[in-house]
Amino acid sequence: MMYPNHVALRNAVTADDILKWAVEQGASDISFAPNEPVWMRLNGEWHPILQQSRTNSEIEALLSEFSKQPSAASQARSGQDVDFRYEITVSRGKRVRFRCNATGCQDGWGSGVSMVLRTIPELPPKLEVFGLPAELVTAFKPKYGLVLVTGPVGSGKSTLLSSVLRDIAEQEPKHILTYEAPIEFDLMGIPERRSLVVQTEVPRHLKSFDVAPRNSLRRAGDVILFGEARDKETLRNMAIEAETGVAVYSTVHTNSVAETISRIVREFPHDERDSMIATLVSAMRLIVHQRLVVNATGDGRVALREWLIFDEYVQDSLIRTRSEDLIPVMQELVESHGRPITLDAIEHFKAGRISEVEYRAFVPKDKDTLAA
Repeated sequence: MMYPNHVALRNAVTADDILKWAVEQGASDISFAPNEPVWMRLNGEWHPILQQSRTNSEIEALLSEFSKQPSAASQARSGQDVDFRYEITVSRGKRVRFRCNATGCQDGWGSGVSMVLRTIPELPPKLEVFGLPAELVTAFKPKYGLVLVTGPVGSGKSTLLSSVLRDIAEQEPKHILTYEAPIEFDLMGIPERRSLVVQTEVPRHLKSFDVAPRNSLRRAGDVILFGEARDKETLRNMAIEAETGVAVYSTVHTNSVAETISRIVREFPHDERDSMIATLVSAMRLIVHQRLVVNATGDGRVALREWLIFDEYVQDSLIRTRSEDLIPVMQELVESHGRPITLDAIEHFKAGRISEVEYRAFVPKDKDTLAA
């Protein structure tokens, strides 16, 4: 689908005009790549929105303008990606923020730069809009311990966690600290909040994530968000901090709840893995895995989730598990004491919210209770 004849696009004279139009259509992501038209992702599908291609020089100029970093293009071409924020005004008193990434890419026989901008509302949604069961809402807000939300890129992990933090900020007198790269939602702008909220951007305010856990201990936080658990030192320190009376939240890129702890411990040397399992299991309170799939009418998306709450039984079952046995044991616990994603797929399909194609992608034949 191409939109070259749309009046607003024909009259677009700046990149901000294009971004504004894409946001008005409901785009979640906008891409600028060398020798390509501008593309947008709408309801999970990518569409070109302009016939005219952008040259690499034009994209590099936009990158410098958007990021306010004159060296951003050369940094991206040298192999180091660039994360930053950008904002536009879409109407009187209303601004839209973007989480942006610039990465080097091929441009003919040389090197160029591509950019992807993800739209982010100013405030995260209220937690109740997700329709989570009361048991899960309670598990999301432990007094202390580690809470992880997992899933692929673009699955709404950060949005869900930010909504949890908004709920805490509105209801409890806590000190909430976030470490993000870049800052996404404006949690400090939550109206009528009861919590003190301070957001820190890496590397603009703090040089790296690996120093964030130590920094947070010195700042007397009650609730800590690390935007992404990226390296073993951050992972180790997060788990240790979660056992000191602090509620710690983060995201991990995994394909299921069962794979999450195994994925984390693979970051460590082999002789440390079993001890790290014990550390993580002791600290863990909840793992939620989320996927976004196209809804039945094709004009939106539906979240499918699975989770495991780490009560005493689950912790006892896992704490002495060896790393090579971890995934099957975790999967069995998700099936018996948690919520597998297949149940969510079945419920959404029964309610007519997802198509049979999406349903079949998550429900294997041996668990298909809806087969004729």
